[in-house]
Amino acid sequence: MFCVNCQKDVDPEIITGADIYGPKFRFASAPYARCPVCVNYGECAVNETPFLVIPDFRLRRAYNFIDSILNLIWMQQKMSKAEMLFRMADLMYNNKKPYRTRDIESYDEACRAYRLAKKLKKECFSKVEISA
Repeated sequence: MFCVNCQKDVDPEIITGADIYGPKFRFASAPYARCPVCVNYGECAVNETPFLVIPDFRLRRAYNFIDSILNLIWMQQKMSKAEMLFRMADLMYNNKKPYRTRDIESYDEACRAYRLAKKLKKECFSKVEISA
């Protein structure tokens, strides 16, 4: 995994949420990846392709902003989740690789994804018809 703090690939330790936040944490049993060098941590994917990045706090916050916009699009049924992810892959990478927010490695790339997510949201919600 790529550690954003160390700016290099590391072999992460797999720990639980309880190790980071304590045993009363809501997701105490959830897996997290922790960098053995700088002790930075990030979510670990469960039952799917593992994430490629251990983000720092700025990148974690950026992920939350991006996901809040994208979740709004598919939860309001403007697009299916698969369509939205395909569209983001097209905007971000010209469909050369799939889009996953948690695979963004830099703050600049996160800012770009945020701008594109806002553009996609505007595109989806501008088609809304108002009826009285």
